[in-house]
Amino acid sequence: ARDENDDGIPNWTIHATKGDNEKIATTTDGGQYQFTFDPTELGEWIISEDAQSGWTQTFPENGTYIVIIERSGEMLDQKDFGNWKHPLIEGYKFNDLDGDGVWHQPNGVTNEPGIADWEIRVDLLERGQEEGEEMIPIELISLSFTGSNGEFSIPVPAQGHYRVSETQQRGWTQTAPTTNSFFDVFVEATDSVVNRDNTENQRELLFGNHELAVITNEVSQDASQTSITITWSTDRETTSRVVYDTVSHPVLGDGACASPLETLNCYGYASSTAELDTAPKVTNHSVTVSGLTAGTTYYYRTISKASPE
Repeated sequence: ARDENDDGIPNWTIHATKGDNEKIATTTDGGQYQFTFDPTELGEWIISEDAQSGWTQTFPENGTYIVIIERSGEMLDQKDFGNWKHPLIEGYKFNDLDGDGVWHQPNGVTNEPGIADWEIRVDLLERGQEEGEEMIPIELISLSFTGSNGEFSIPVPAQGHYRVSETQQRGWTQTAPTTNSFFDVFVEATDSVVNRDNTENQRELLFGNHELAVITNEVSQDASQTSITITWSTDRETTSRVVYDTVSHPVLGDGACASPLETLNCYGYASSTAELDTAPKVTNHSVTVSGLTAGTTYYYRTISKASPE
């Protein structure tokens, strides 16, 4: 039903049809519309409205009105149509160039651009059947792509609990959000744009991704009894480092290197060189691994920036 605070909706198309006859009206700024019927148009007419994307019709219950025009000039009222505008879940997808999980925007300007054409997913959630079970996706609501500036604006058809996530892409690692790979959003019927969490806090929905460097042209050379030089190239300016061990590591591990390089990740390897070419970074890399034991087989992996993979 229409409440006194409900605004009329302008520029909405309303139809009156009787068999093959049709009249069309457009609502005014206040949401009103009007049809007139001459003496040759008496009889039963169906009054309906166009469906519009992003809106759900709330009344009349059957979606249309059937009216009987008995005399020319007859006035009919209370033939209102109600529509509920779907709230929008909005956010951005950005290129996290420094990989820190933060979209830097000094004075509203950033050198970390938005990423276009990245798929964003919205699912409706429902709590599991047992007490304490986590929320689980029960219905895919939308698969949308980000705009030219990385923006997304996705309508949801009803109030409820939604999960917003991104589709992972090869060659990128997600850096934001930092707690989970998704956002949970709670929508109420009175919302227009909503990014609310379960504590009623509004926050920006920012998905950050850092593009991994591509390593090519890897060569080992200048081998001696106790050292070897590894060279390689990257598709962007990055740092240079080599991790190595006497056993193979086909699957990367995770863990700090031994002192004094404990601030670096050795990815399961026993040893690492220092991190070189930190300022300035380079695209052509050369690292000498020394202190090796003669007659021993070593396995190594080159690391540039955040990409040992």
